[in-house]
Amino acid sequence: MNCLHRRAISQFSGGYVFTNIEDVEQNATGFRINGLYEFNPMEGMLAHGISMGYLRTTASNTVNSQTADYTLSSFPVYYAPKVMFGGESFKVFIKGALGCHYSAIKGPGNLHQSIHGILVSTVEPEQES
Repeated sequence: MNCLHRRAISQFSGGYVFTNIEDVEQNATGFRINGLYEFNPMEGMLAHGISMGYLRTTASNTVNSQTADYTLSSFPVYYAPKVMFGGESFKVFIKGALGCHYSAIKGPGNLHQSIHGILVSTVEPEQES
């Protein structure tokens, strides 16, 4: 199937994640998984997508022989519109994201927080092959 003329596509990806925890001099590491379903009606320049994912990182910090374990997780769900420009042999696209997420932080003592939010972002243009 020619990827420049597609009506629908599903993508699944995953990978390694690292981040810093505020006020702790330890990097958190973990994994992420993502899924995207994209639909391009009438093979036009506007495609519509829905994406879901899961991210989990963990870290341990030792201070004065006391170890504190941290776990951060996030579950984003968003609408991902994509506008494509170009001809048959070369296409460029701009992609955005509008959605929400549920995040949780677990740490030592009473550090257990849930965070809900709205996600709005844009992705830099990329070349589509």
